[in-house]
Amino acid sequence: MPAEVEVVFQVEAQRGEGNSVNVNVALLDLVEAGSERSTQVTRSEGNTITIRFRNVVFATNEQLVGLKSAEELATLLQALRDAGLTLTR
Repeated sequence: MPAEVEVVFQVEAQRGEGNSVNVNVALLDLVEAGSERSTQVTRSEGNTITIRFRNVVFATNEQLVGLKSAEELATLLQALRDAGLTLTR
């Protein structure tokens, strides 16, 4: 039975924009010259979301759940069941 489980979500989004310009010049089919200029901008941003689940069996008296009586914990568990959550051992 684990005392604590940690789930980490890495959420990231990227955006990019690019522009390019081409210039070609031809004179009498003898000389051809060209130039190209391009730019690229990329932006990346993200967040990390960490959720920790702690087992009430290992709770200390300093933690909120440790201050609850057995009857209060039983009421909480029944409310979770009534809300449709499946509780396993």
